[in-house]
Amino acid sequence: DYVPSGLLCLKIYSFIPLKEWNDTPTKPIEEKLMNIIAWLEVKADQDEQDRIDREIRHRERELERKQEEELKEKRQDELEKFKKLVSDASRFQKVQYLRNYISEFQKNALKLNCLDEQKKDWIKWVEEKIEWYDPFIEKDIDLLKDVDRDTLEEKGKRYW
Repeated sequence: DYVPSGLLCLKIYSFIPLKEWNDTPTKPIEEKLMNIIAWLEVKADQDEQDRIDREIRHRERELERKQEEELKEKRQDELEKFKKLVSDASRFQKVQYLRNYISEFQKNALKLNCLDEQKKDWIKWVEEKIEWYDPFIEKDIDLLKDVDRDTLEEKGKRYW
């Protein structure tokens, strides 16, 4: 005959003890098996639901992170486009200023009857640079291919 001694113990762990069943002087652990199995089934269902909930939260956080990243990229793209607009408008204004200057220079030279070949060549040179600088034209000029039109400095060079 088996006699309960109170020494047999079943413990369920998951980092910390979750549940414990013991023999008692009046009831052996074998008589508690139905309760133990029922608890294990309930616990398994809870664990599965917790896992599903964690996956859902993880997917939601990942979706939020991706949406935030997309929003950040859209903002950055929007800012870059606006900076380009401001830069182009500024360049256009400077182009207008240069065109007005060269026009007045040419009128003055004609008025003073001193428009010689050297000045005509210089005017042609200026007009070519204006077409290179104009944001609507951006004519290619080999000597200026490595120059940033916005900063008028060589691309990749930094001046501290």
